[in-house]
Amino acid sequence: MASPPQTPVEFVSELRKEKKPGLSHIEIQTYSDPEIQVRLLEYNILASRQYDHLPVYSYVICLREEADVPDPPFIRRFPDENGVEVHRFYYRVMRLWQFPAEVLLQIEWMGLLPFIPLTQGGKQPEVVKGMVDRLAEAQEWDLLAISQLLGGLAFKQKPEQEWFRKRFTMYQDILRESWVYQEIGQQFHEQGQRQTIMNFLQVRFPEITSLATNRLIASMTWRF
Repeated sequence: MASPPQTPVEFVSELRKEKKPGLSHIEIQTYSDPEIQVRLLEYNILASRQYDHLPVYSYVICLREEADVPDPPFIRRFPDENGVEVHRFYYRVMRLWQFPAEVLLQIEWMGLLPFIPLTQGGKQPEVVKGMVDRLAEAQEWDLLAISQLLGGLAFKQKPEQEWFRKRFTMYQDILRESWVYQEIGQQFHEQGQRQTIMNFLQVRFPEITSLATNRLIASMTWRF
């Protein structure tokens, strides 16, 4: 199966719709990919074939506006003068920046908190403070380190970057000792790619990315 230059984070998990079995194919995007619709279609078909031809719902979770993808459906036509339609493929796009930050703040599972800066309203000072305080009080230092790293995808202007960085100042000594901070810092030095963050999380913390996406999906209905 061919991969784009920067490998996306993706996985397949079981779900039930109206008590009927199916699969969710989830892909997390942090960059723009012109081939995303073709790849979603191909992965959808391959996943269904691999798992006894169960129906597969494909989702794309876009972490940044730069990673946005076209709305469904994806239509393929035969390349002749008539342009007969040969494929019509539906999928679901979840744009994290449109997802309310307060929803994640109200969820008890702390593994979702690092994604808050990428949500709607997630860059507000009181929201960031709530995220940092909850993780620090629980001494979830690895998750706090991940929060700072993911926040780097959200805060792009120098003034807001400085403000965001200061929220973590009092915890810097602890965070620097975190193996998460050290390992992903080394990977950034070697690769220099933002996609490194999500690849790192998927390998080292698969429960964060899988449960995060499942919770996001559960909070939305499937509509075409």
